Amino acid sequence: AQVRADERDANQIRPMKCELECVAKSDGSCQFSCGKTVVIAAVYGFRDVSIRKEQVDRATLEVQFRNVGGSQCVNDSVPQRLIEECVASAVRINDRPRSALTAAIHVVRDDGGVLGCALNAVSMALMDAAVPLNYSFSAMTCIYKDDTLILDPTAAELATADATVMSAVEHSVDASGAHLSLHQRGSITVEQLGYALDSLAAGTSAVDAFMRASLQKRLKRAIKL
Repeated sequence: AQVRADERDANQIRPMKCELECVAKSDGSCQFSCGKTVVIAAVYGFRDVSIRKEQVDRATLEVQFRNVGGSQCVNDSVPQRLIEECVASAVRINDRPRSALTAAIHVVRDDGGVLGCALNAVSMALMDAAVPLNYSFSAMTCIYKDDTLILDPTAAELATADATVMSAVEHSVDASGAHLSLHQRGSITVEQLGYALDSLAAGTSAVDAFMRASLQKRLKRAIKL
């Protein structure tokens, strides 16, 4: 049944768009859109690092997250930390000691699901930069409203949500589907969390398929050149 203002079904995600190589002088970049939510991620590295920041057993990782408007605030610390944890786990940082990798994320427009969109943009930017990875990752958000599970909510839907769950899932040749990160707000039952994770697994799988198709299109264009 149609339960949403934009006429999507409860388990339907918004249209996605992806533009690679969109930030000049970066080693890899991506503008990722989900509906009206737009995030740009740029990756710089691996590059030389100052002696003060140098680590002998791994690369030095820095994540910069800026919300709409470009300035940083206290509320940005949570998404920045979650993104940094995902990137640190996905990137093979032990392969490049005494170097630096920086991921800069800028939210252009926030119409809900911005953390998931940011993670998707970073994952694509890392692959665009050919950074060695243990796995890629994709992310999605869902909410509960009056005991109804709604996937990929808009900002208006998030504003009235009883609970919110965001999941980032890893994808690799050997295995996919393991939860890389889980962020929850509000109270839900164990049974509701199980339903949410099943829905998010389907959503992140669809995002991963879209991301891979976008990369394949880019490779085909590069081969033609």
